[in-house]
Parts: sequence; C-alpha cells; structure tokens
Amino acid sequence: MRVIFLDIDGVLNHPGTYADDLAPWRREDGEIIKIPVAPECMDRLNRLVAETEAAIVISSSWRLFARWQDLGPALNRHGLIGEVIGETPDLINDQAWLTSWRTRHGEPFQYELLERGWEISEWLRCHPEIAAYVVLDDCSDMKGVAHRLVKCDPTVGLDDPDVERAKWMLSLGVSP
Repeated sequence: MRVIFLDIDGVLNHPGTYADDLAPWRREDGEIIKIPVAPECMDRLNRLVAETEAAIVISSSWRLFARWQDLGPALNRHGLIGEVIGETPDLINDQAWLTSWRTRHGEPFQYELLERGWEISEWLRCHPEIAAYVVLDDCSDMKGVAHRLVKCDPTVGLDDPDVERAKWMLSLGVSP
C-alpha cells in the first residue's frame, strides 16, 4: 500500500482560498466547520492519487479537532477521489508515548520540541504493511521523514512540480 500524509492548510489551499463561498460540512456531533480547499489543489491531489493508487492519512492539525472519519467525507465533498484511511497520532496527548519518551531520555518531554515527522514515524511504525509514502506539507518539522517531504509553497498550495516529485517518491518504496 502507498500512503500520502496530507497536511491541509498550505497544501490544499492558499491565502486566496479563504473566501465566503467555502463549502461548510457538519461533524458527526453536528458542529459546522468550513475547510478551505482550492479546486486546483484538489485536482492535483486527485491526479496524484489516481496515478499512484495511494491512500491518504491526515497529518494536518485539522485532525486535532475533527476526526479523520469526519475529515474524509468533508474532503470528498470538495471532490477528493482518494480514500482517507486514518490520521497520525496526537503524541502530545498520548500518555504511553510521553512515558516512553521520559524513560528513553530521562526527562519529561518538552512540548515545543514536537516534530510532526515523529507523529508520521509513529503511524508508520504501527503500519508495517506500507510499501511507500510521501509527506505533503508546507512546514519542515519532519524529523525522521524529511527525506519523504514534498514541501509545498503555502502561497500556492500543491502545484504540478510537487505532484511530480510526490509521484517519484511513491515509486521508491519505503526507505529507513
């Protein structure tokens, strides 16, 4: 299985996306939330998914207040053709991970040190069946997975060169 770790802000949107015509969606608990998605960025993500048959794991901070089971259908409403299969863990609120950190390092975890890459690495550790992956994000806090990062320009979002680089990375297989 191939996986795309997907950030939303700066990848599926850009500053010009924040408009009044955003398609609202309703979480399972009834709360209405608006996800800004630029159609051209979604088209590019769809092309990447179609050409690589990759599934999607939400690594965006959106996952901290909306479950992936809600974000997937919301992105489908914006035209996503891919399957959202999960989300990266929220390590700051994972007591087992924090205890493990304290044991390994001999001191409590300092929250400002958290790297999104660690959350991606933890998800991959729990899913050894993954054959290849790529990270689409506009940030570079990717310790451990930086070699698989396609860093999008947040003023543009996912562009054609990003898609080509992501396709190449998904063709490589998993590397350490």
